Amino acid sequence: MTLKGLLPSMEGQKSWTPLIVSILALLVGVAAIFFTVTTGPISLGLEDKDGDGISDIYQDVEPRTEMVLSEAGQWKEVHLGYGSELNLPFTSFISILLLLVIPSSLYFHLSRKEMGPRRVQKGDEAVMNDAVRRMCAFLEINPSLIKALRDSFTSLPERDRPVLSGLIWEIRGGVRSFEEIFSDFRTEWSGRSGSIGKALRSLEGIMNESDRSEVIGTARRTVAELSRDGRASMADYIRSLSLPTSALFALGVLLPVLLATMIPLAGIGGRTAWMVAFLLWVVVPVGITVTGSVLVGRRPMFRSRQGVKKEARFTFDLAAMVGISAGVTLFLISILEILEVVNTFHLLGIGTIGRYLLFLWGLSLITAGCARGASVDYRRKELILETEGDTLPELMRSIGTSVQEGLSYERSLDRAFRDIGMRAGEENIPQKEIFGGEGNTGEGALASQVRVVKEFSRAGPEAGGKAINALASHLSDLRNLEEEMEQRIRSTIGQVELTASLLAPVMIGSSIGIFKLLEGNSLPDASGEGVGMMWAGSPGAEALSSSSFLIISGVYLLLLSISTSLILHRLSKGTPHGGWHRVPPRILISVTSFTLGVLGSSALIG
Repeated sequence: MTLKGLLPSMEGQKSWTPLIVSILALLVGVAAIFFTVTTGPISLGLEDKDGDGISDIYQDVEPRTEMVLSEAGQWKEVHLGYGSELNLPFTSFISILLLLVIPSSLYFHLSRKEMGPRRVQKGDEAVMNDAVRRMCAFLEINPSLIKALRDSFTSLPERDRPVLSGLIWEIRGGVRSFEEIFSDFRTEWSGRSGSIGKALRSLEGIMNESDRSEVIGTARRTVAELSRDGRASMADYIRSLSLPTSALFALGVLLPVLLATMIPLAGIGGRTAWMVAFLLWVVVPVGITVTGSVLVGRRPMFRSRQGVKKEARFTFDLAAMVGISAGVTLFLISILEILEVVNTFHLLGIGTIGRYLLFLWGLSLITAGCARGASVDYRRKELILETEGDTLPELMRSIGTSVQEGLSYERSLDRAFRDIGMRAGEENIPQKEIFGGEGNTGEGALASQVRVVKEFSRAGPEAGGKAINALASHLSDLRNLEEEMEQRIRSTIGQVELTASLLAPVMIGSSIGIFKLLEGNSLPDASGEGVGMMWAGSPGAEALSSSSFLIISGVYLLLLSISTSLILHRLSKGTPHGGWHRVPPRILISVTSFTLGVLGSSALIG
């Protein structure tokens, strides 16, 4: 047994660095809160005007005065000291930031750095799953395991061949027997993946099997077992999405609505705006993005992923230019209105709210236009790769049939392209880009497999045609497995997509009416004049206005639309990139729903 087979994989060992660093950050956060809240152990120069031993940064401090009649018979105001009340929202915000956000952010950041080798290992497992299935396909036409192994190596795209290259080179060296080499290979993979190790063990058992029907039966059972294991991993992964989906629903909808309800009634002071903005603009979107990236990295894979390799260029197509131009126009008009340079615009009689809605629409159109421009070229290349994957099994099956009929490779390829040409043209992509002409990098699934087909066709009509058809059936089965995975994920996360695009914007937009209600209903103050309910209940100098919350929640919805659109696309496709083409329509749907919610609640309140 080789030394490599005896040693455990270093990639599978767990590092304690992220956990240790996050615990240290937590301890630092506890110390920071303790020494800033109390003024006793270490003096940090923090004020404590009311002398209660708690620094004023965590309190709302107000002077206490009393009107006293002087000896001269005049009333004068006498300063009695300071009164204070704990600012619970600010204290909670600082505590969450220091004790939860920063430690967890450090943990995820360091964990992501160490996920690189794990992703490589997982990618190797996906490629090996593909390779084993190919071996089984070739065993059905030739019951020789070593021949099936070599054909599998030849049929793999060049980028995937390293998973078998060491085994192939050792076999070619002839120092040890094939049985010993394959046994060591199987032992090593058994320690990395249980399902692959079990499949290799099944194949190892047919080395000395002379009955062709038994070999074919074993190969088919091996593929069926791999499919069962794959579907089991699918089911486990789909179940693991339920908790993040519920968390996203709570963060996306309930949190902003809860803030809209509690902020006015709690009477929070002037530090509210930047706290809420930081929470909704930074903490929640970053948390969604990081969580989504982790989920994408854990998604089961059945073969290597072929993504767009070239950098996509920004494309100013008509839709992008119209969106950006309209957005800039509305943005400038809203700024002039907000600054009161001009004062002529009134949206359905709601005045100030209309100006801020214009601002939000301008920002949304600019963002949608930029996302459109960034996605056109990338999406085109992505569609080419997807079309290659969809048409490849049918293309190879047509070539295999023609080769079996005795046609040359060139004539078989020409006939196959004519047979599937109309289907490939349905994506509005020139056929020359799909079939290896201009724009094709030569790195896609089609270009790679066409080279493989050429090699197989040299084996003659009977052997070559059967090998090509076996490979086509294998690719078709893998494609069906991937499509099943994508459909199951989409059915699971459909609620999240609906929530982020429609439900959340309407509910958050309707919550703006809470602010307008409390601002518009007056209560008498000490002087007998009317004052808004929100201002009357606030112990701070000022509170968060409805216009400020509209901008904060509106920008948050833009970030929510972007993050959820990207994550949902990448989850369904199993790729860490792409998805920007889904952002523009999601943004427009979201801002439209938000606007309807704002206008509806404002109209009801009057």
